[in-house]
Parts: sequence; structure tokens; C-alpha cells
Amino acid sequence: MNKLIMLAAAVLTLNACVANDGMSGEAAWSKKDVPEKRQRVLLTGFECGDNCYVHYRPLGQPDGELKTALCTVGDCISWMAEQSYASKFDWRSATITLGTGKQYDGGGAVMSDDFPAITSLEVDPEQ
Repeated sequence: MNKLIMLAAAVLTLNACVANDGMSGEAAWSKKDVPEKRQRVLLTGFECGDNCYVHYRPLGQPDGELKTALCTVGDCISWMAEQSYASKFDWRSATITLGTGKQYDGGGAVMSDDFPAITSLEVDPEQ
């Protein structure tokens, strides 16, 4: 039951963020974002537990360090609701904006209030 309550709270919180994530056809980042935080990446995976995370690599760096960030907007909302994402997103390029977010444990307590988080996400169309 705790996971259901946490998921509902997360969806409500994330819905407040959707207005700024480019889902309305605008650019994936808002003018308020600092340009240095925007990155082109290659999505390499997604996992959910107490939090949902996107795994990625900087685009053009096939041997670059694998990175992980909380997923808090855009397509992540449906991935969170389903607790999975389609493997068709693996190795797709995307534009993300990084910020920080709160990371929770299974009981709903904040473990970190400055964990790397994706604050905007736009997955490139399939080619």
C-alpha cells in the first residue's frame, strides 16, 4: 500500500512539473533553465523501486561514464505509473535538462534532497 500512496503522491507532484517539460509541443527546456544543464544523451535503461531512475550516457561518448538521474517529468510519468518502460527507448537519443530532486526511501522519508534529477526530457523520434 505504501508504494501505491507514494506513486499517487509522485504523480501529483510530477503533474505540476509537466507544464515546464515541453510536452505541449514547445522546446523540451524552458527559458528559465540554465543552458549548461541541457545535454544530449543516449538512454540506456530505466528502473523503478522506491524512486524511478533513467540511465544514460552523454551522446557521442559510447565508452563514456554511465550516469543515473531521478526521472521526474515527461515520459517518466507514464513509465513510473507502469513501473517499466519499453525497451524501444534503449539506445535512443534524447535532450535532457538536469537539476536536483528528492530521493525517497520505501517509507517515504527523504534520503537526499539534492540527488541528480532530469527536469525536462524530450526523446528523439525513432529514425
